[in-house]
Amino acid sequence: MPLTPTLSRSTGRGRRALDDRRTIRHRIRRFLRDDRGAATTSFILAFPIFLTIVGIVVQMALMVNAKVMVNHAADAAARAAVTSLPDGHPENISQAAWIALAPLSPQATSTTSQAQIAYSALQAVGANVADSFPARYSFAQQATQVTWTPDSQDLSQSVGQPLEVTVTYRFQLTVPGIMKMAQASEDTVAGVHGWFWSVTGKCQVQTSHGRKANVSSDNGWPQ
Repeated sequence: MPLTPTLSRSTGRGRRALDDRRTIRHRIRRFLRDDRGAATTSFILAFPIFLTIVGIVVQMALMVNAKVMVNHAADAAARAAVTSLPDGHPENISQAAWIALAPLSPQATSTTSQAQIAYSALQAVGANVADSFPARYSFAQQATQVTWTPDSQDLSQSVGQPLEVTVTYRFQLTVPGIMKMAQASEDTVAGVHGWFWSVTGKCQVQTSHGRKANVSSDNGWPQ
């Protein structure tokens, strides 16, 4: 008789321990099968990758736009060279490229006197020019290199000849992570610090005869 309560208590503790183990195993299985929050976890893991891809796509689109703008600047500089070199004014070539690249440029920390002159001249002919144009023009002045071949500065005494104008512009990259992919270099241009990618545009034209050229053909300037 004295053994009966002890055995009953032992059996009860054993059953409770068994039930506890079954409950723990059941909870573990339910936890492993439960997919609540899986979408949130997947989104958190994938979002940085997605954001990086979007940033790269945006920067690549900006780089393509920069290439188009630099090609346009080369065309503008070449059109200026057609008449400016034969007239003895090579400075017009660079100015044409700077004006074309001003919308693409960030604002320089300071403006040049030549930028103010170009701004006033455009306003005088009725052009709708933004107030930030002088600062952007000033940046384009320092970020742009304009060359032509042959590299004569004065063709006023020469007959018309083929000419190739090359415009190289340092475009500022704004999306992190693409600098190394684009082989950009860190620098400060016109007071603007950042990573810059060099993009080049070229255009070939035929210059007009120089105003002092001795032309024997009927389609040139008078002798």
